[in-house]
Amino acid sequence: MLTVPRNQMVSIDVVQQPLRARMCGFASADKRLIDPPPILKLTGGDVGSTNLYILSVSLWSENLTKDVSITEKYFSGASLKYTADNASSSSQSLYKVELTEGYDSCRVLWGGLAATCTRLKDLDGVVGNFFVFHDLSVRSSGVYRLKFELFVMNITGAKMTPIASTSSDIFTVYTPKSFPGILETTALSRWFAKQGVSVRLRQTGENAAG
Repeated sequence: MLTVPRNQMVSIDVVQQPLRARMCGFASADKRLIDPPPILKLTGGDVGSTNLYILSVSLWSENLTKDVSITEKYFSGASLKYTADNASSSSQSLYKVELTEGYDSCRVLWGGLAATCTRLKDLDGVVGNFFVFHDLSVRSSGVYRLKFELFVMNITGAKMTPIASTSSDIFTVYTPKSFPGILETTALSRWFAKQGVSVRLRQTGENAAG
């Protein structure tokens, strides 16, 4: 737990861990999603300003000593850019989060690398604040962890620093030949999908190639 402005205390916890994925290619159409999609819960903070919380994700070695989100190709600069979404009518989507072009060209972790906070009911019917990473893929086989960092948006242009962070359990990204197959969609993913969250639903017995 870390302190945020106004003496608010926040924490983020992984409530749905990633387990496996089949590696995808570098073509944008070849997406093999991390399964199940990571879901995190926000505890604490300013309930009236949850739209200002942004959770970013990066790919790390299993011992959390190296960020492997991008290839060994040299890259320097910001990975994400934030712009005000003046056309948005939703209080939960006041900012657009996009990848910079330089980072996009050499990243190993593919998909939406930032998520906004969404108020949803959990499996017990309790309303909470959640972040759902529903479209992450990895372009290289191996054993990894995901690292998540929580930021509070600002419009001053000042550099943002994370106010909380956590990491996932270890998960495996397989080559196409060694991939053991997709998993059945979890109960939590199905429940969030019923509430409007974009989550791919699958059944056991579908094409194991995913």
